[in-house]
Order: sequence, then C-alpha cells, then structure tokens
Amino acid sequence: MKLSTTTCIVSTLLLSLSAIPAYADQQDRGGDRVRQADRAYQADRDAAQDRDMGRDMDRMHDRDQDQDRDMDRDMDRMHDGDQDRDMDRDMDRLHDGDQDRDMDRDMNRLHDGDQDRDMDRDMDRLHDGDQDRDMDRDMDGQQDGLGGVIYGSALMTEQERAQYREEMKAAKTEQEREEIRLQHHSKMQARHSEL
Repeated sequence: MKLSTTTCIVSTLLLSLSAIPAYADQQDRGGDRVRQADRAYQADRDAAQDRDMGRDMDRMHDRDQDQDRDMDRDMDRMHDGDQDRDMDRDMDRLHDGDQDRDMDRDMNRLHDGDQDRDMDRDMDRLHDGDQDRDMDRDMDGQQDGLGGVIYGSALMTEQERAQYREEMKAAKTEQEREEIRLQHHSKMQARHSEL
C-alpha cells in the first residue's frame, strides 16, 4: 500500500497540475469577458461623455449666438440713439438759426423804427426851429424893456406887449423873470400852432 498511497498522491498531484493550465485558461476566458465588459462599459461611458460634451458645446454655441444677437441689438439701439441725438442736435441748430434770424429781423425792425422815430424827431425839431425863426422874425424888434426881445410879439396886441413889459420890470429876481419868459414862450407857441 505504500505504493499505492504514493502513487495516489503523485497521480493527484499530476492531475492537479494538469488542471491548473485548464483552470488558468478558464480564468483567462473569464477575464476576457470581464475585460470585454469593462471595455463595453468604458465605450458606453465615453459615448455618454461625448454626447454630454456635444450637448454642452451646442448649448455654448447657442448661448454665444444669443449674446451676439443681444450685442447686435444693443449696438443698433446705441446707433439709433446716436442718430436721434444727432438729429435732435441738428434740429436745435436749425431752430437756433431760425431764432437768430428772427431776432435779427426783429432788431432790424426795431432799429428801423428807431431810425423812423429819430427822423421824425429831427424833422419836428427842424419844424420847431422854423417856427421859432418865424416867430423871431415876426417879433419886429419888439423889446421887453430889459434889453431883450419879446418872443412872439407879432402875435400879441400892443396892450399885451405893454403888460408883459410891466411884469418883467416888476419881477424882483432873475428866477421870477425866467418863469415869466417860459410861461410867455409856451403861450406864444400855443397861439402860433392855432394859426
């Protein structure tokens, strides 16, 4: 039996050693399946990542397009605002020019009116001067009794001239005589205007 136990052990050992490569083959085949499963999982995961990345890229592209549209719209608004401001500025300039022309025209009218008034006033002065010269000429050398000539004596009666002389002589100060002269002068001018 000794032999048989040893034979048994050796044969068992040989059998087991021969089984190891078969077991290893079987293990390799199982490992291939695991590796294949891992590769399939990795491929699925890569495909999912590619889909996610593609979707993200599409979203980024869409967002960029939206931003570009918004920027274009804002630029158009700014450009339209610039055009509106330019148009308003041009209209203000035109309006200011119209106002300047209106003001110049009004000033010319006022100036022309002033010139007309000045000319009328000058003509009145000349006319008054003519009246004064006429009155002086009409005085016929009538004296007021104090060495002066009676203004408008041609328009007065002899009695009025005598009364004027008496008033001038009766005046005590030069100021009183000047008042009498001014009153008499006004009265004679009024009389001359009535003619």
